[in-house]
Amino acid sequence: MVRNIDDVQKLGKDNMDATLKSFGAVSKSLQAITVEIADYSKTVFEASLRRRASSASSIPISPRRLTSRSRATSARSHRPSNVALRRG
Repeated sequence: MVRNIDDVQKLGKDNMDATLKSFGAVSKSLQAITVEIADYSKTVFEASLRRRASSASSIPISPRRLTSRSRATSARSHRPSNVALRRG
């Protein structure tokens, strides 16, 4: 009986060791993938900034565009003050 318990404990320990080793390998792989993604993202971002900087110098300056909110504000400010607003 004692021998069977020792065998079960050894088997459980061996399985736990194998599981932890497997999780360690997965963790290292995920870290490597994360580093590669971060490097790629940084490279793409820097290239985008360089393109934007080089194209920004060649874009002519245009007049300010009004947004829909600023157009609405502008339209309200041109309304005569003596006109009563009807509610309905």
